[in-house]
Amino acid sequence: VKVTVNGNVSDNPAGPVIDGLGGSDTYTVTFGAPTSTVTVDDTGTTGSDTLTVNGTAGNDEIFKDGTKVTLGNPVQ
Repeated sequence: VKVTVNGNVSDNPAGPVIDGLGGSDTYTVTFGAPTSTVTVDDTGTTGSDTLTVNGTAGNDEIFKDGTKVTLGNPVQ
């Protein structure tokens, strides 16, 4: 997973958790193999945020909920 963010990134077994804190933030997540999850948990209360997600060169299934983006179907 390649993550470009203006803020804090921490790794954990469930995948990276990104928190850009306050202000406007731009997140770019570029997935590759293996399947992984990125959690965007922006605790800032000001500004506007943008999330861009890029898949692989193949056909991808990308799942998004309120805070997570996952390459592949997490419900399988």
